Amino acid sequence: MMSFQIFRFNLIMLENTAKSIEIPFLPTSLWVLTTGISLILVLLACGMYAWYHKRFKAVLNDSEDVADLAAQKEIFEAEIKQCQDWLNNNKEELLRLDAERKQQELLRQELANLETRAAQEQQKVDDLSKESTSLQNVISTLAQDRDRITNETTAGNKLLEEIQGELKKAQDESENAQRKMHDVVQQYQEEKEKLDIFEQNVKESTSEIIRLENEIKQYQNQLNSVIKEVQKLEVERKQQEILRQELESLQLKITRSQQELKNILMSVSQHEIKHQGLIVEVNVKQAQLEEIKGKIRRSNEELEGIKRPVGIGADTGDKGSYDDLFKIKPECFMAEVFPGGNYENRSEVQSLSDILQFLKNQGLSFPKRTVYAFHTSLKINDISPITVLAGISGTGKTLLPVKYAEAMGMHNMVVSVQPRWDSPHDLFGFYNYMEHKYKGTDLARALIRMDQYNFREQIKDDERRADRILLVLLDEMNLARIEYYFSEFLSKLELRRAIKNAEVDNRSIAEFVLETGPRGNTGKEKSDGKGEFRLWVGRNVIFVGTMNEDESTQTLSDKVLDRANVLRFGKPPNNLAGIQNERTTAQPQNKFLPYNLWKEWIKKPSVRDSWLNDINEWINRINDALEKVGRPFGHRVQQAMREYVANYPGVADGRTHKIAFADQIEQKVIPKLRGIDFIGPQLNESLEITHRLIDELGDEELSRAFSQSKEDRSMGTFVWRGVTRSLDDMRV
Repeated sequence: MMSFQIFRFNLIMLENTAKSIEIPFLPTSLWVLTTGISLILVLLACGMYAWYHKRFKAVLNDSEDVADLAAQKEIFEAEIKQCQDWLNNNKEELLRLDAERKQQELLRQELANLETRAAQEQQKVDDLSKESTSLQNVISTLAQDRDRITNETTAGNKLLEEIQGELKKAQDESENAQRKMHDVVQQYQEEKEKLDIFEQNVKESTSEIIRLENEIKQYQNQLNSVIKEVQKLEVERKQQEILRQELESLQLKITRSQQELKNILMSVSQHEIKHQGLIVEVNVKQAQLEEIKGKIRRSNEELEGIKRPVGIGADTGDKGSYDDLFKIKPECFMAEVFPGGNYENRSEVQSLSDILQFLKNQGLSFPKRTVYAFHTSLKINDISPITVLAGISGTGKTLLPVKYAEAMGMHNMVVSVQPRWDSPHDLFGFYNYMEHKYKGTDLARALIRMDQYNFREQIKDDERRADRILLVLLDEMNLARIEYYFSEFLSKLELRRAIKNAEVDNRSIAEFVLETGPRGNTGKEKSDGKGEFRLWVGRNVIFVGTMNEDESTQTLSDKVLDRANVLRFGKPPNNLAGIQNERTTAQPQNKFLPYNLWKEWIKKPSVRDSWLNDINEWINRINDALEKVGRPFGHRVQQAMREYVANYPGVADGRTHKIAFADQIEQKVIPKLRGIDFIGPQLNESLEITHRLIDELGDEELSRAFSQSKEDRSMGTFVWRGVTRSLDDMRV
């Protein structure tokens, strides 16, 4: 502003100076020149003034800026000192405010989190709102359905009343049939009482025969008196003949009663399941009747022996009494059976391979899975003393054990079970008191030679077979009731497990005692006048049974099922014919498999086995399923399952424990379900648990067969028809 005033002052002075000067008259050209020079000078002066002014202004501004800066510096220094004083005075307050600021930051962050959660909860509320809307729609639909069902229920009640009327008529008819059945049963009971009386008479007659036999022994020199006694017995025999006729008459009445009972059962077929117990009782009575007839038959045989003069066919001492057992060699132990001697080294894997090839060369088609299962079942005969092959006729049940023994190098014996068998005598023989001789069977002769502890004086060392293996096949074992002729012997086989060392332990609890005469193989006579003929059946004797499942055969009891592995054969494979055409000549082994080598193949389960936990879990699950239908199994069966898995080929490598346990479900679990009524949810639940476990084990063929039996309810009970194994099943 000041520089502008100075510039204006200079202009005014220049203007006043120009007015005070008098300009003389000059020529125009000079005047123009002068004017031009003056303008140039003025311009120069103006330029110099402008440069000077600019320069002056810059200096002036710099001076003013320096002054201003100095003043501001003083102000700023004062303010800084004031701030430092304020900062020193308010340091604690600043710290407090800083802490509050940090807390506010945390609160702000938590608030953000809460806002996020609130948004999520709001989303859930929105979803629930949508779901509520959907449920309301469903409720509306259900209300409509309820109204429809109410209408249908009204109609159904009317139909139910009609059905109840028809049902009452059926019940009346059923009551009439039951009254008729009661009359028949009452008549049957009367006939049974007569049979009991007759049986008592038979016992009394038997006692009388024994008394007369003792009198004959005491008075052998008094022939006349003996003849009189024989004549007396002849009279009694005639009385027995009369009783036998009465027995036949009673049997005819029972047959007629049975026929009438069948007619009644046919008229009330809808109640057939409830009356199965009566049919079973009739079968039991028939079996008892057969037993009575057998006793009468044996009494007649003894009576015929008494009628012969004393000394004819009799042996005054024990010499020759057991020649039938000791001197007659069983056919299965002929010297030429294994002329090549014994196998010194033979692996289990190679033996199984040889068996499969031998069967193929024989034109026989058994799945590898079936052969492995059969082989494993034989290895655990210590805890499962018998292996049962069941199924329809013509599936190779008999051929498999026979050919297996031939290929493996075992002695084998086929025992054909007869329908009339009712005691162990039919299996092992009996002592004929009239002839003073033991009537033995080929099985008894073979077991004596397999016994490594008894009969050392009677059997030569070169005829003993304690170092070999004998496979005994009870063919069609259920033609007779197994409990009658095999139950006692089976119990002895099971007790072998309690004998750890037969050399030093008391093995008498597991020895089978044959019914003998006054003396047995021990030469001792007990207080009842009978001798002891003790027989040790070692673990080198393996028992196998076959059974055809039809209306003419008996079923297995729970006692036998718990002590057996049941392999049920399904229908033959469709490609059986093609395999039979490949039959070639194959010779059985000429060497025998020693028992010591067989024992090396047998394994025991251990806590170190990797598969043991799985097996224990599956056992518990399957036992819970069986408990729902009242048929659980005990520790014996559980232990048998573990030993089966431990002895299955390849299980040590962790490859086949699922296959092995699936076999046990087929062999031990499913047979226990047979015959259970499809009534209530228990059976369905048990079947579902079992089926899920089978699927988990991966046995597709067993799963399909089990599913078919589960869905087939035409018989009203669970019916197991077995598994049809494919010949190319190479999972094992």
